[in-house]
Amino acid sequence: MMFRTLRKVSWMGVCALLLISKITLAQTDQRSIVKAHIQKLRALADSLEKQLDNIPNTPIVTRDVNERERIHQKKIYIDKEGRVFWQVGLPVYIFASSKPDGSDMHRLNYCKTKQMESFSDPMYWEGPGKHFIGHKDANPNEEVQFEINADAADPISVIELKNAPRYAIEGKVFFGKGLTAKIITKDELSGVRKTYHSIDSAAYVAHKDSINFNEDKEYTVTFYGVDKVGNVEKPKFTKFRVDLNAPTTDHRVTGDRKGDILSPSAIIQLISRDQASGVAVTRYRFNEQPFQSYTGPISLKNLREGEYVLTYLSVDRVKNEEEEKTYTFYLDKTAPKIVAEVIGDQYQNRGRVFISSRTKMRLTASDNKSGVDKVYYSIDGGLERLYREPFPLVKSEGTHSIKYTALDRVKNRGTFETNDSYENMFLDLTLPTIKHTFTGPVYRKNDTIFINRKTLINIVAKDPESGIKRTGFKVDGARANPYREPFGISDDGYHKIEYYALDNVNNRVAEDFFVIVDNKGPSVAISFSAPPIGKITADDITQTTSVYSTGTYLFVTARDENIEIESAYISINGSAEVKYSKPILMSTKGLKTIKVRGTDKLGNETVNKTLEVFVK
Repeated sequence: MMFRTLRKVSWMGVCALLLISKITLAQTDQRSIVKAHIQKLRALADSLEKQLDNIPNTPIVTRDVNERERIHQKKIYIDKEGRVFWQVGLPVYIFASSKPDGSDMHRLNYCKTKQMESFSDPMYWEGPGKHFIGHKDANPNEEVQFEINADAADPISVIELKNAPRYAIEGKVFFGKGLTAKIITKDELSGVRKTYHSIDSAAYVAHKDSINFNEDKEYTVTFYGVDKVGNVEKPKFTKFRVDLNAPTTDHRVTGDRKGDILSPSAIIQLISRDQASGVAVTRYRFNEQPFQSYTGPISLKNLREGEYVLTYLSVDRVKNEEEEKTYTFYLDKTAPKIVAEVIGDQYQNRGRVFISSRTKMRLTASDNKSGVDKVYYSIDGGLERLYREPFPLVKSEGTHSIKYTALDRVKNRGTFETNDSYENMFLDLTLPTIKHTFTGPVYRKNDTIFINRKTLINIVAKDPESGIKRTGFKVDGARANPYREPFGISDDGYHKIEYYALDNVNNRVAEDFFVIVDNKGPSVAISFSAPPIGKITADDITQTTSVYSTGTYLFVTARDENIEIESAYISINGSAEVKYSKPILMSTKGLKTIKVRGTDKLGNETVNKTLEVFVK
C-alpha cells in the first residue's frame, strides 16, 4: 500500500509542559509560570498546525479500516485558545519539571499505592469527555485545574449533490448537467482536520472545493472525515448516474403513403429512447403551431391538405433536451378527378345520350399529387369493375347509367360520380326502318315494277330512338346521293336502286329494288274487215287513197312491248275522240280522215296517227 507519510512531531514536550499533576509551585510566581506555559503551548500548537497543513496532499489508497487509522495517526491537538484535545485511546504519561522550558523534566512513574502502579504509567482517560489534572493550593485556598478534552467521537460527513436536475426510481438516482458535490464534515470536539473522497474506487484525495461531474456514466463517491486528534470516520458512499446525453427520437410513418406524400389515414409515430434516466416527455408540432406532448400515434385526419413540417424532440427526466428534428411531408386529401369520354357513336337529344353497341366509354383520371392508382366503374349500379381500357356498354337496349371513381396512390378515393349526360344513356340497338314508295305512274306485273319518267321514287326512313341521321341512294351502282326529296329516272330500261338509312348512332339499314322505266307509248294500227276495192286520186286528196266498200268494218289495234294497253282512242273527220272498244262499221260514203291514239298502263301514249280512206 501507499501511505501518506506524516512528519515526525515530538509530543513529549507537550506532555512535559502540560501534564503536571500535584506539582508544588511557589505561590508568589505560580500564576506567571502558568501564563508562560500557556503561551508556549499556544505557540507549539500553531507550529504543529502549520506542519500538518504543509504535509503534501498525496492520494491515500486503502480500503482497510485499520490501515486508514494507521495513516491518520491518533494525536493530541491544542487549539489556539490553548485547549487540549486528547484522542481517548492514547496513553497518558505525566512529567514534572522545575523549569519553564522543561529541560529538567522528570517522568512520574512512582505510585503511592502499589496496586495502582499498573494504572499510573501510563494512565488512560476513563472515556470521552472533559478530564482535569489539578493541584490544590493552600494559599489561597484554590485548586488549579488543567482541562483535558478526551475525544472519542468520529466526525460526521454528509455529501450535498446540487446544481443539476435529479430523478430517482427504484433506488437508482440520476442527475443531469451541472452536477457538483460538496462534502460537509462536522466534529463536536477537536474539530475537523480533513475530509477525503474517492471517485469510482480511485485513491482518496483531500476534499477541498466542490467536485464537478462532467462525464456521462455511473459514479460511486466514497468519503470520510478525520478530526484533529485522529478519529477517522467510517467511510460512506453514494451511487448515482450522471446523465448528460439527451434522448434520441425518430419518426415512423405507417399507413398509406407514396414517399413523403401521406394519406389522411396514415399515422406518424414518434419513437424515443434514452439510455439512462429515461424519457420524460416527447413534444411535437406542425409548422408554427405550439408544441404539444406526444401521447400516442399522431392522426392526420384533422389537418388540411398541404405541405407540413413536423418538428419534434424529447426531454429526459433530468432535463436533457434533444435538438429539434424535422420531417417534411405533403398531406394529400384529394381524390383523383375523372373525365369520362364517349368514344364512337353518340347523339344527344331530349336530355339523353344515345349510343350504339359500338360505342365505348373512356375514363381518364388525373391526380394533383400522389398519382392515380386505380379507376373503377359501375354500369347500372352493378358490381365495381376495374377500368383498364375503354369499355362497351351492356348489350341490352334501353336506358343505362355509368358511374365511376378513382383511387390515388395514398388511397384517397372519390365517391361514385357521373356526368349528368352519362347518367341517362340510351343504348340504341334498333335499326332504322326504311321503305320506298312511288308517286305517279307505276305498273306492277308479277314481281316487276314499271315506271316512267313522270314517276317519283320516295324513300321513307324512321327511327323511334335516336332518330334518322341520313338517308341516301344510288342508281345502277353509281355514286351515292343523299336523299333529300323524291327523285325520278328518265332513261328507259332496267334500273337497280340501292338506298339506306343511318340513325344518329350509326345503326345502318339498306335495301334495294329494281324497276323498268318505260317512256314509250304503245304502237297503234288501223285495219279493215275487207281489202280496198281500189284507189283514187283527186284534187282535194293529198295522196292516193284506198277505197273501201260500204259496210266494211274498221279495226284499231294497239300493242306495247312491255306492259298492257290501257286504252285506244279514235276520231273520224275531226269528231270528238272516243275510246275504241269494238270494230266500227263504215256505213256512210265519202272521204274519211281517221285519227287514232293509244295509251299503256303507265299513261304512255302514241302520237296521233292519221289515215285517210274513201268509202264508196
